[in-house]
Amino acid sequence: MDRQADPAVVEAVRRVAAAVAGVRGVEKVLVRKSGLEYFVDIHVEVDAEATVREGTRSGTRSRTGCWRGTPP
Repeated sequence: MDRQADPAVVEAVRRVAAAVAGVRGVEKVLVRKSGLEYFVDIHVEVDAEATVREGTRSGTRSRTGCWRGTPP
């Protein structure tokens, strides 16, 4: 059965994603736990003048940072 993750986990995900170079803001963070795994839905904001490639790179770094627990 799924359940909402502890608020400390949600805040840690938000903090890691916000620390990534190129991320201007974190709009939404939803974290649920199912068994031993966490599932994260996150929306990050990037500079409007960034290219699609740069924006995608920032999003990928946010995802990687959340997996590792530290910003890349």
